Amino acid sequence: MISEISPFVKFYGFLLLAGLIAACGTDEHDNEYDSIEAPEVELTHVFDITDSDETMMSNIVDVQIASDELILLTDWQQSQVHVYDDNGQYLNSFLGSGGGPGEVESMGQTLLTPDDQFFVLDFSTRSISQFTRSSNEWNFETRVALRDFFPSWYYPIDEDSWLIHEAGTPWTVDEEDSLFVKQIDHDGDELAELVGFPIGELITIDGGGGPVSAMSPAYHPRNIFEFGDGYLIHNYSEHLAFTFYEIPSMEVTGSFHLERPAYPLSSETKEEYAGRFTDSQLPVDNIEQMIYDQMRDEKAVVRNFTYDSTGYIWAQLHGEDGKHPWIILDKEGNVLANSILEFDGGDLRTVHAGRVYIRSEDDSGLPMVEVYEYEI
Repeated sequence: MISEISPFVKFYGFLLLAGLIAACGTDEHDNEYDSIEAPEVELTHVFDITDSDETMMSNIVDVQIASDELILLTDWQQSQVHVYDDNGQYLNSFLGSGGGPGEVESMGQTLLTPDDQFFVLDFSTRSISQFTRSSNEWNFETRVALRDFFPSWYYPIDEDSWLIHEAGTPWTVDEEDSLFVKQIDHDGDELAELVGFPIGELITIDGGGGPVSAMSPAYHPRNIFEFGDGYLIHNYSEHLAFTFYEIPSMEVTGSFHLERPAYPLSSETKEEYAGRFTDSQLPVDNIEQMIYDQMRDEKAVVRNFTYDSTGYIWAQLHGEDGKHPWIILDKEGNVLANSILEFDGGDLRTVHAGRVYIRSEDDSGLPMVEVYEYEI
């Protein structure tokens, strides 16, 4: 049964009260923001995973690490998963494009659980396929229908049910202004609503007769989730705050909050973002102006985050002048390292057991993954 006030609301209500009490006895300017000063983290390059005749990589989206450090790269364009050993040597590939067993028609969110079960969402068939590991290979096990659900993330909690969360859109947002983590069975029937999260700020594209599309830019407040060590980690990007929920109960096991400034979102940045949709196929006149007018004047605080199984949160913040500093925190909110990491246009995809995995391109423009090590 859902409590009348969710843990999320209680948490932020407590923070607000604590902040008001503190402000009564101190100079608010002296204590306006929490410091994130810390030593710079040093990265040591280990190896690169590059394209080959066996893989013919097109669009590496997910980088996931198995229990024994095998590396799984998911190519969404090819609907394939490429497996490498912990030294970056190619081993094999699985999955494929199609409607048969072990194939997907329209690839969605993937998940690798701590026991090395691999799952992939197929938007076209509204189903999740499961692959079970045998030695260094993953073999198709089963496919489960979701019926009416389109989860932004999902997690198996036993042989018969899942946790799922759906992102809000103009078609799904209810009147309660919250989106719930739900428990569903393998027939796609809802069993329970467990905990609610706020709805992120959406930009809606109106075709004249109603919304035809929606988006949530990284600059806007939005929900960001990660899994780690038997719990779900949540951040609402308007705040540098993280809450830990135990799986599957979704009870809060810990949280912390650091007060940070929100930087202005310049007109140049708004124009650049809106200009990406100039050649979109949506039936909308002056779509760039429509997007520009809905963008907020300040950036959210958090741009993205990932979790290292050693217990560290890597949080990327929105900064000034196009810089996006990364800070490394422990689960109590202590800032351990703070640095603007330059990846030459690369994109940090995951951090695991002291290694950082960055998606980038080689000199020919082909996708690759750079692997670094770090120490705190």
